Amino acid sequence: MTVDDELFPIDPMRDRQEHEIAVTHALSEVEHALATEARALSLVFEEADVTFDAMTFVALRLISECIEADIEPADLLTELHDRGVLERAVALANDSRPDRDAR
Repeated sequence: MTVDDELFPIDPMRDRQEHEIAVTHALSEVEHALATEARALSLVFEEADVTFDAMTFVALRLISECIEADIEPADLLTELHDRGVLERAVALANDSRPDRDAR
């Protein structure tokens, strides 16, 4: 059993695993939040008969947050793209949209 204190420090491998789990969980939350926003906005655009591109919305939303947090947008977009976050957020947004024919 690993104990997190000065006498029994956490194993470095365990520490990395816990960090990766925390990062993965945070990225999942980001994906779902972006998907929810994209889905809601897509419905408004659809009602107004305006074309909506979920990927552009997701990217612009992240760039906006980068500007607020003084983070380099290209670096963040590259990292999230490499991890598949952008694509999963768009897929979630598109998958959760009601079928047009069902209305």
